Amino acid sequence: MFDYDGHTETLAPPARWDPRRNAFFDPDGKPLDPSNTKAVQFRQVNAWAIVQRALEFFEDSNALGRPVPWAFEGNRLIVVPHAGPAQNAYYDRRSKSLQFYYFDNGDDRVYTALSTDIVHHEFGHAVLDGIRPYYIESISPETAAFHEFTGDLTAILLALRNNAFRERLIAETKGDLAKESTVSKVAEEFGHFAKEKPYRRSARSPLRMKDVARINALTSCQRCLPGRCSTS
Repeated sequence: MFDYDGHTETLAPPARWDPRRNAFFDPDGKPLDPSNTKAVQFRQVNAWAIVQRALEFFEDSNALGRPVPWAFEGNRLIVVPHAGPAQNAYYDRRSKSLQFYYFDNGDDRVYTALSTDIVHHEFGHAVLDGIRPYYIESISPETAAFHEFTGDLTAILLALRNNAFRERLIAETKGDLAKESTVSKVAEEFGHFAKEKPYRRSARSPLRMKDVARINALTSCQRCLPGRCSTS
């Protein structure tokens, strides 16, 4: 975790872990719990915890079954929860980091570090880049699209690990996943405030490759390559 805001050029003090009380605290000594969500350190811990659980998911024997290899030297993926003001978030190999931004919409400030879907999505980019580092160098739109698919699928798979979420999904769809549902709506808060849509992207689509074969998607896919922009 490296909480540096490149716009204000400030480094926020980190959350403090108290092993005796088994909890994180802000610099004022207040616990970082649901009653203290406005604290900068709450967003630090939130992003860190999401990434940590995602890492455990991929390294579990039911997934990769081994440590995740990074596409850069070293063994630490840096998380930057307040990278600056922008409707954006991305994985950047050069800085070995996940960069999460924030933006204002009226009186509301949206922090991408608080979006579980966005954090999982960007982490998915980092995992795929470590496994297949040459994908970033490919000029194929299908390869860029596969990176985006991996990010969204990471968000969906990790959401399905939550029992309450699965129960809600069953109630919504009655078992028919072809319907639009909570699981198919990726990054709802971001989509609502940044794009005025009910979600950033939907996992539900009737389109097949043959339906879009004539569309030149290269330009739109290139801007979504990791390290450029995968949220906006």
